Amino acid sequence: MATTSSTLRPIKVAIIGSGPSAFYSAARLLANATKDGGADVHVHMYERLPTPNGLVRYGVAPDHPEVKNVEHKFAQVAEDKRFRFFGNVNITGENSSSSSLTYPYPLATQLPITSLIPHYTHLLLSYGCSLAQTLDIPGSKPGELKNVHSALDFVNWYNGHPAAHDPAFLQQEPWRAVDFSQNLHQATVIGAGNVALDVARILLRSRSTLTSLFTADTAIKARAALRETDIPEPVLEQLSKSQIDHVEIVARRGPAQVAFTNKELREMMELQDVTFIKPKDEYMHLAHEQVKALEAKAKGTIDSGGENTQAAASEARVRKRLLSIIEKGSATKESKTSWSMDFFKGPNSLLPSSSKPTSVGGIRWDEMAFEPTPSTHDRDKPWSGGATTGQHHVRATGNQSERATDMVIASVGYKAAPLDSESNSLISWDVKKGIVPNRGGQVIDANGNARKGMYVSGWLARGPVGVIASTRIDANSVVEQMLHDWRTSNGSMRLEGEKEVDLESVPEELRQSTKRVVTWQDWLRIDAYELTKGQELGKLREKVLSVAQMLSIIE
Repeated sequence: MATTSSTLRPIKVAIIGSGPSAFYSAARLLANATKDGGADVHVHMYERLPTPNGLVRYGVAPDHPEVKNVEHKFAQVAEDKRFRFFGNVNITGENSSSSSLTYPYPLATQLPITSLIPHYTHLLLSYGCSLAQTLDIPGSKPGELKNVHSALDFVNWYNGHPAAHDPAFLQQEPWRAVDFSQNLHQATVIGAGNVALDVARILLRSRSTLTSLFTADTAIKARAALRETDIPEPVLEQLSKSQIDHVEIVARRGPAQVAFTNKELREMMELQDVTFIKPKDEYMHLAHEQVKALEAKAKGTIDSGGENTQAAASEARVRKRLLSIIEKGSATKESKTSWSMDFFKGPNSLLPSSSKPTSVGGIRWDEMAFEPTPSTHDRDKPWSGGATTGQHHVRATGNQSERATDMVIASVGYKAAPLDSESNSLISWDVKKGIVPNRGGQVIDANGNARKGMYVSGWLARGPVGVIASTRIDANSVVEQMLHDWRTSNGSMRLEGEKEVDLESVPEELRQSTKRVVTWQDWLRIDAYELTKGQELGKLREKVLSVAQMLSIIE
């Protein structure tokens, strides 16, 4: 039987991270913990940067400001008196000198996770994915060739993340800097997700909006639209130097398997003064055959009364619509600036430029084909397996090709990292999946046993999939599991046995730190500064690009 809030111990949660998953979890905790005979609740949020909001601030494309409106909801959460924000605090593993993250965060207080345990009943890991998946091919190592970037680094750059601008970070990893002052005309984006389209769109819009190649009216309107976003001025200055006139998006599989949404694709097709070069007819024919197979599968499921009927039928409709958008093409039919999509190519190696051996000059591609099945294998028709069976696995055919390019951006996914690079007895790590092992959000150890009081949400729990809306659903589910465990255990499902937790206490390292621990009020001062600077420039905000400057504003 559930106890009442007067007898059930208060719940005090430390949330590591301050992105969408963290804030949605905090909101759910503050709203639901006291319901139905629940407990009093206190939420402390830890963030290694002085700025909150994570992916919303540093991941959402700047020309999609409507998506960032959730920041207002997060601010409402922070106004709750039961909530406290601790920015500029880098939570590390048990061995604080062995961080698995590449960014050093030298101005932050370094706080081992073990120091949190005595002060909280629960720990919620929500720090997301801060690293990029790598190509792992010759020429792709960081700094090996100039003008080679991960999509994460490029997104960090145009969104003003300190990792791409702060001298303290760039001194350690100078290859993260983006430079358009060179004579670059073609960019290759490897990958076919929404982030790949974001990157391509910013590259193309920079060409059509920040230069005067096109008609005056078009250029003025487009330039104003981009300059009014929160893209930092140093980034706009670099983009204005861009001579990129063609962006190619290259994928290992076919048009029917792309991961981007129809909405994102339609936005690409509507770019002013940018022409889309359509894929080969054979690729589109194969894609249509695969969609027909999916429709037939959905119909067969309906006829047999099977499950997932609506999902299969919906997927077929979405894919069919996507193919029609590709075939219709761009609104602009002729232009000096263009983009294209190519398929069934896997990067084999990045090649140096013949004129500038330290810079990338081309890519060697492996030609790919769908894996045939024993029943449909036909060596003369390498596409037949995928077309007739719906299989989406590809293999290299043995054929290769080479194409020149001036810039490579690898958009092959994000990945999370454990809090430290050494073995961690407190929190296990699934190396293969790149997540914290969990069961419905509750952290489990290497043997599958639940770790009392420890939970994980968002991309750190399920991998880098889904959008902000799905992150909210996941966060709500994890919090409900946490509260259910708390109520049904009469407050014993907690980090440390029977010891009572001081609701006002924080780790000793924070009280003694010589480095500034940023409060929510401190962040509001940074926020006001950015908004004021942005207003002066006629834009949404002008982001502060270095941690040192952020701290100087509040000091």
